[in-house]
Amino acid sequence: MTYEQLLELEENVGSVSKGLTKKQIKKIPKVIYNRNKFSNNDNKCVVCQYEFKNGEEVTKLSCGHLFHSECVDTWLSKNKVCPMCHKEIIIK
Repeated sequence: MTYEQLLELEENVGSVSKGLTKKQIKKIPKVIYNRNKFSNNDNKCVVCQYEFKNGEEVTKLSCGHLFHSECVDTWLSKNKVCPMCHKEIIIK
């Protein structure tokens, strides 16, 4: 089901989990943050608003946005869209 279909189902029958499973979340790639490698737009986690530190491991979603792993894991357990651009997360 798509995200939109789940929202419609929730409206019709009540609460439905729209998030990813722990197994799906573990499959999302992690990268080492390097401020010289990423643009200035990718210098902080939009969930917690703290800047990334050089050498820190961060989660990179299928849309390309970066987040602290702890922050985005919590978000994704409830929503399967990027907190920044709202594109549906694709797990390969």
